[in-house]
Amino acid sequence: MKLEICESPDNAEVSYSDELSLHELSAKTDKKMNNNLVICFNLISLNRFIQYQCAKIERISAYASINLIFI
Repeated sequence: MKLEICESPDNAEVSYSDELSLHELSAKTDKKMNNNLVICFNLISLNRFIQYQCAKIERISAYASINLIFI
């Protein structure tokens, strides 16, 4: 399973990573929803699209772990 970061379903080829880096995440999360930082991505498993999903970024810790709240 991997996350494919994208701004919208029409722009699904922006970039993807098996592990999200803080640099890559910060570059993609300038979109705001209800004053919360939101990341949108495609869930891909075995090279097959599963679903488009957005999540609110709850917290980015000093250890580069990211808490997401699915919306």
